[in-house]
Amino acid sequence: HYYMNGADDVVKKQKWRKASKTNRFITMGRKGDTEKVAQAAAGEGVNPAYFIMGSDLPDISSTAVRDALFRRDYSSLAEMLHPTVMERCLDHQSWQR
Repeated sequence: HYYMNGADDVVKKQKWRKASKTNRFITMGRKGDTEKVAQAAAGEGVNPAYFIMGSDLPDISSTAVRDALFRRDYSSLAEMLHPTVMERCLDHQSWQR
């Protein structure tokens, strides 16, 4: 089991420091933060088996996605989410406040 976070959140909360055999992370890159995370984790000797750095993702706001889901704004959602992800979010409504 892995925790998945965006690099912006990992930088803010220094989550690479929590990586361990029982607390593993996949961190997806975010413009401006990917290199900061990679350098910090490497500089502190974080085991890459417990802390995986993914590629940069497009700059999409999770808040904007939740707002579009709430409004059922299918046009905006189609620009931000893969169709399967959009369908799952709409079906399961785990995004609800």
